[in-house]
Amino acid sequence: MQIDGLTLSKVVLELRGFLMNQRVNKVFMPSEGRFYFTFFRDTLLVSLLNDASYLQMVPTKEDSPFFPPAFVMLLRKYLKGAACTDISQLRHDRIIRIDFLSHFEEAEPKEYIVYIELMGRNSNLILCEKSGKILDVYRRKASPQRGLLPQNTYVPFSKNPPPLSLVEWDILKGSELLEEEIRLFPSDLPIFAFLERGFDGFGHQTSAEICYRADLAPERSLSALSRTEIENLNLVLSSLREELSNTPGLYLWESDEKACVLSAIRMQTLEQKGFRYTIKPPSEALRGRLDRIAEAFLLEGLHTNRAQHTRFFVGFPKIEARCIGQF
Repeated sequence: MQIDGLTLSKVVLELRGFLMNQRVNKVFMPSEGRFYFTFFRDTLLVSLLNDASYLQMVPTKEDSPFFPPAFVMLLRKYLKGAACTDISQLRHDRIIRIDFLSHFEEAEPKEYIVYIELMGRNSNLILCEKSGKILDVYRRKASPQRGLLPQNTYVPFSKNPPPLSLVEWDILKGSELLEEEIRLFPSDLPIFAFLERGFDGFGHQTSAEICYRADLAPERSLSALSRTEIENLNLVLSSLREELSNTPGLYLWESDEKACVLSAIRMQTLEQKGFRYTIKPPSEALRGRLDRIAEAFLLEGLHTNRAQHTRFFVGFPKIEARCIGQF
């Protein structure tokens, strides 16, 4: 299960409500790619699996090995007793920043930052000092453009050309911004692909919804867009920004065929397919989505242990495609 940047923005708001000013009790990694940060009242799950990169509040953690990996021991060393002072999202990208203030065994309080990159097979967790110097990385990567190694300075993942974001979208300047961004991409690029590549936070589902609302065929090329159509696209994006601000939780969509989809906005494309929605707090919506995935695994006969379905997501992408169809 992957979640896009817009959905993640709702999760971040919920995390702030739960975790701000709480102190870390311990960090666990019961299996590869799954981290539990236990605070004194709540528990945060961070999943970095290739087919399941997300984070959510959970009631309990899984059993963990007696001897934790070295990276987990390092996280415990720096974060045990540290207070969470801020949780933010880099624009609408799938990168979360969690700030901590530690008094533990320090003469002076020291600040640390945990970056969580939820990007499928490139998902990662990076521990940094306040200056940005990397202390360690879950998945180390040596690269001249963006080396994720201890002692390097952390540089967030970035797209080229730089994407737009709904965070600072201005309806008065939107059409001009769109025209400038369109000029940076190949003229034969489909509108659907432009929305995914030219904006932070847009996944397949959201891009298809925007095309639907703007009455644009997703496969049309950028060169075919008229001034009027660009202005219509600007109006849709402006309304999307307003909708994100006014919707308190996540939409959990379900169909008669037991398919289940999450979204940060009301999806007219899903309503056309016969889906019904309820608005739930992000963690509750994510748990509902995971339950449906587990049920799909049971129906497929991939496992007999339901707990394993939620934990490992074996074969998830193919099942998800069959459950929700193509958007």
